[in-house]
Amino acid sequence: MSNFIKVILFSIVSSSAFANIDLDPSLVRPWNQTEKSQFPTPLGAAFKREDRTLIFIGDHHSDPAATYKYIQMAFKKVSPEIAVVEGLNFSEGENPKVHMDRYVSKSKEEIWKDPSLGPGTELLAMSHNIAVIGGEPSIQEEMTSSFLLGKGFRPDDIRNVQIVQRIPYRRDKLKMTDPDVFFDYALKLYDVKDPKSVFKTKFLKWYRKRVQREFDYSKITKSDTAVNCEAGDSFLQEVACAININRDRSLVEHVGILLKKYHRVLVTYGTGHFVQEYPAYLSAFVHPPEYIKLESVP
Repeated sequence: MSNFIKVILFSIVSSSAFANIDLDPSLVRPWNQTEKSQFPTPLGAAFKREDRTLIFIGDHHSDPAATYKYIQMAFKKVSPEIAVVEGLNFSEGENPKVHMDRYVSKSKEEIWKDPSLGPGTELLAMSHNIAVIGGEPSIQEEMTSSFLLGKGFRPDDIRNVQIVQRIPYRRDKLKMTDPDVFFDYALKLYDVKDPKSVFKTKFLKWYRKRVQREFDYSKITKSDTAVNCEAGDSFLQEVACAININRDRSLVEHVGILLKKYHRVLVTYGTGHFVQEYPAYLSAFVHPPEYIKLESVP
């Protein structure tokens, strides 16, 4: 038998040993509190099929020190080859330098001051020489999403609702009480090309038309854009629900891409994302996950 034929046969045998994990984003379901109550938080779920493993660590955004320990345990248990973190765009690629450089010299205690799940994961990944990548769609991808546009929302609806969502946290937690300072931040975050004065005029007009009242920065609350996904939601809430579903559809799609390349993928996101994505993971892996008892982590 020639070496060429041996190589071909080896390739066929090797490829057949790999699980064909096809994740279907259309199986992502809307947010539902009843379904969320069926899953614990913190959550550790490991899906396995043939040579592929997906482990999902889900938590509240409330105790970064505890979350760090859960993720540390996942690193020891599964030895992931790549970690998918919340808050970074998938399109930025693996180990985006500008972002990762923020954590190179920081201690765990400094990292724990951030309520998001990403920084702790990134710090651990760097110490283990493991790749990090975001799971999020970019704002440009969201504003051109066939899923969102197909629901009758306009690109400015998709961007502006997310801007409104950020107001309570920035205004109350970070003391960004000046609307102009907030708009400076929003223009940069959402890659707005218009000058601030032009954008604010457009934004105020949009808000008046879509929300049917005048915009008042001081009175925006979290409930205005709450992701309820229920009949009777306001326009802002309807858009927020759709954006949330699209975000999880994107994460499922991105995880599927990574499972074609890597054998062991770790995802660290809020538990609510797992609840919405669960049908897609269950369908692809066939069997329910192994649940890890995170409460036993010291």
